[in-house]
Amino acid sequence: MFWDTDKSEKDNEVVAAAYSHIVDDLGDRRLLLRYLWICLAGLVAAWLSVMAIPNLVYQCFSLIFDLSDKLGIAALGLPFGLGLFTAYCLFRLKFPDIEDNKNLDSEIMASFNYQSDSTKRWFIWLFSILFGVINVILLILTTLFLSDQT
Repeated sequence: MFWDTDKSEKDNEVVAAAYSHIVDDLGDRRLLLRYLWICLAGLVAAWLSVMAIPNLVYQCFSLIFDLSDKLGIAALGLPFGLGLFTAYCLFRLKFPDIEDNKNLDSEIMASFNYQSDSTKRWFIWLFSILFGVINVILLILTTLFLSDQT
């Protein structure tokens, strides 16, 4: 084939395990608040840089995209990830036990409760991803609007 599927599956498993470890660690409220403050500081720094020096930000990103489209998309992944984890941390403060793995008990409504928690978990991840995407789009539009390069 064109690519090694065993290697990509192993890489995906490693990334999923690391990501799962971070999500499990967010059950600790102190660590959750620490992640929230780090993500908020990153978002504030990104927005301040776009507001203060939009021409330089535009030139840097145009240079990165000129070098490689993949590198440019990866550079946009940073504000996306910061937005995603900021929203997720805020949701985890509101719903602290949403990611707990619950075994199906012998109760009558256990599967219903598990399914409703699963649906809530899905919506939390959906809204967190949407917040990350909207953050990146607004950063791009603000940079284009404020810079003289357009």
